[in-house]
Amino acid sequence: MKKFKKASSAIKPSSFTDYKTFLKKEYAFYKGILRPYSYDQFTEDLGLGKSNLMYHIIKGNRPLTIKTARKVASGLGLTGDERNYFIHLVEYQHTEHPEKRHKAFQKLLITKSKCLSGDWDRKSLEFFNQWYHSAIYELLRLEGSSDEPAWIARHLKYNVPESKIKKSLDLLEACQMLSYDESLGKLTPTEAKISTGREVRGIVFKSYHNQMINLALDALSKESGVDRDISSVTIGFSNEALPELKQIIAEFRQKILNLEGKHKNKEQVMQVNIQAFPLSKPVKRKN
Repeated sequence: MKKFKKASSAIKPSSFTDYKTFLKKEYAFYKGILRPYSYDQFTEDLGLGKSNLMYHIIKGNRPLTIKTARKVASGLGLTGDERNYFIHLVEYQHTEHPEKRHKAFQKLLITKSKCLSGDWDRKSLEFFNQWYHSAIYELLRLEGSSDEPAWIARHLKYNVPESKIKKSLDLLEACQMLSYDESLGKLTPTEAKISTGREVRGIVFKSYHNQMINLALDALSKESGVDRDISSVTIGFSNEALPELKQIIAEFRQKILNLEGKHKNKEQVMQVNIQAFPLSKPVKRKN
């Protein structure tokens, strides 16, 4: 058991956004160093008795309860923020109520920030954690814009308190995305772009796009048809065509970016979301 717990520190749950993937990696790690090794032994080493329970949990056949997650965390020797992250991740993945799920994800983000060692990764996580950071950055690129929080608050479509706008401006400066222009007497955008490191990429993706999808849902009822374009298509699909679909979407995104450069007189900030996801499970063909 000591050898098992010592090995558990090699893989951190905070590097994952799916607890099943984390546990699968853990099992593969132990299988590689503690041969022969089985799911039955893995389950027993975690303090859950000798059975194939972990096989069914990792394969998604059975959910991992919070109570069992705590036992698994202890069995793996997880402590502190890494332990908390693992338990919050399980809670998030098994919470279905939208409001409770949102709260669970916020706890996950806070814990993730504590697990990060690099200051830049923390700034990156903070930037993508709120939709208005990128909106404010783009708003300040428009001619006639002001860096006064009150002005920014009036020009954002959705209510953001001035106190949060001030913090956003500080963050954008810290990320070197804004700098003070003496000749203009205000903060202006630089050409610097913020990127996500491997440590935050997965959870940042979930956080940012979750917010933008929710804003699109809100726009469906708040914005007139003249000011928005929300459409969709439902099709029968082959998994073999997925790479081609992703390429088409990538080309479409590039065309949108080219459109931005084509027109000089920019008056507002527009968000364009593109989603493609399965609505059904694969159907096996009859021979």
